[in-house]
Amino acid sequence: MECNEYRIVKYAEAGVSFEAFRDALGRLGAYLPYSLEEMQVDLDAYARKLVAHACVDICLSPEGRIVGIQAYYANDMETRKAYATFFSLDPECRGTGIAKVMMQSLVDTAKAKGMSVMEGKVARNNARAQALYEKFGFAVTSEASAEKVIMSRRLD
Repeated sequence: MECNEYRIVKYAEAGVSFEAFRDALGRLGAYLPYSLEEMQVDLDAYARKLVAHACVDICLSPEGRIVGIQAYYANDMETRKAYATFFSLDPECRGTGIAKVMMQSLVDTAKAKGMSVMEGKVARNNARAQALYEKFGFAVTSEASAEKVIMSRRLD
């Protein structure tokens, strides 16, 4: 998929090294309302877990730099529930439509994998993320914590 000369591709098809992915995950994770560093995430272990078990979409700039990452699990065939776990986009790319293209990829992939529901935790203070999810039919369905809500939508 392309958006304004940026390419959104699956990690496995992107041809980027694990190290470049891990470093971009750390850099982009700093833009979250609760950064990966603040949450004391072991970046190397988290990156390995994502590439081994999650669906990972990355957005590459025209120069090949990773400017966006989203990761989601779409492998629970018992409940058929997919779970969005990470979404971050470089501030320079906000307002370009890239987030919408990435979100559509998330929904399309989860549907193609047979999922019937998609959900994810969103920080209460992240109005931009909540608005993006709402544009794709997500709604707040429960409280996750004092800081986060769970947003979900049906896929079928």
